Amino acid sequence: ILSDHFGNLKNKSVLVLGLAFKPGTDDVRESASIKIISDLVTRGAQVSAHDPIALENFKKFAGVDSSNVKYLDDWKTAASEADAIVIATTWADYRALSEQNLDGKVLFDARRMFKPGQIRGAKYCSIGRRV
Repeated sequence: ILSDHFGNLKNKSVLVLGLAFKPGTDDVRESASIKIISDLVTRGAQVSAHDPIALENFKKFAGVDSSNVKYLDDWKTAASEADAIVIATTWADYRALSEQNLDGKVLFDARRMFKPGQIRGAKYCSIGRRV
């Protein structure tokens, strides 16, 4: 979906929010973020990632080449600098995206955390929802 908007993802900055397979856990088995991040890295994107509690497990067990991923403790600054943001886990903290100005960014909401009108400025994309 991101390549539909950007074409080539090489050197595009993409922030992936959520590494656990669901909020409230540090379990990364079966996490959608594994495939998402692997695909972004393969396409040459500059990937940053955040999760409130699953960062270390993701680094250890996800099998993703971590040398090509920047892991963050604070995601809000990275959100303002990214070309695109992917919500992969619905941690409550990520609701703060609706309060940020995301002008010119693409937000891919893989978990349908938001309704299209809740995000200001960004091109909103979601699975199973026409916007």
